[in-house]
Amino acid sequence: MGGIQLLNIKILKMSSALLKIQSNLIKNYEMYKEFTIKQINQIQGIHIQFKQKIELCEKQVVSVNFLNLIKSITLIQDMPDQKQYQAQLLLNLLVILVKMQQQ
Repeated sequence: MGGIQLLNIKILKMSSALLKIQSNLIKNYEMYKEFTIKQINQIQGIHIQFKQKIELCEKQVVSVNFLNLIKSITLIQDMPDQKQYQAQLLLNLLVILVKMQQQ
């Protein structure tokens, strides 16, 4: 009987150790999962900021090119920085050019 009891005790200890290992693996997995989600969210945030900066740069490039176009066509060198004014001026210049071509 002593051998069977000793064997049962060893099995219980091994089962307990296996349960502890399993518990640690689950905790490690949950920590890794949390860490990964945080990293993905951080990368997405950085991507959004980068995209916004790129879009702002593109708008600035378009605006600068637009201003340079107006300045090169007209004698106006000190342009107000208002998109509506610039668009109306460019439209007026295009109308004048079309009328000149029709004549």
